[in-house]
Amino acid sequence: MLFRSEAECDCRKPRAGLGKKAIQFHGLEPESSFMVGDQMSDIEFARNIGLTPIGVRNEALRLLGTNYYSPDIVGVAALIP
Repeated sequence: MLFRSEAECDCRKPRAGLGKKAIQFHGLEPESSFMVGDQMSDIEFARNIGLTPIGVRNEALRLLGTNYYSPDIVGVAALIP
């Protein structure tokens, strides 16, 4: 088995490879799905696969323009329609 370097791999955030596989495998609808993350790579990943990102616990994410932000995970539930 050959291993690709990290630079070649489409499987690591924020690249979309594994996310696209998960969407297909689980039959998800990206346009009506959300991803919660506390790092910019989480937000980029969500956008790369068509999910709505929700920033949590990282004030910088709110300042960088995430559509939704909560200071804690409990508040995230109130953001999801």
